[in-house]
Amino acid sequence: IAILGILIAIAIPRLGGFQDSAKARAGEANAKMLTSVAQIVFADTNAYPATLNDVINAQKGGADLVTDKSKITAASYTYTAATGIVTYNGGGANP
Repeated sequence: IAILGILIAIAIPRLGGFQDSAKARAGEANAKMLTSVAQIVFADTNAYPATLNDVINAQKGGADLVTDKSKITAASYTYTAATGIVTYNGGGANP
């Protein structure tokens, strides 16, 4: 029983690091996807969306380009309207 306790004590802190790493990667992937959405809007209209909310709510052919809007918050992402680039800040509860 003591050996199992020691192994669990070693394993639990390591699992927390995997969750943080996965959240960071998910946030970076979302930023790339949002940048792609801004580029799609630019290709259609010859202008980048004005705000991050405009990127999130962009549609093409009546369909939403961003399907899971609940994961994207202004606290976690920065949008540059001049270039259409979205970057992940690492903040917020959800990446």
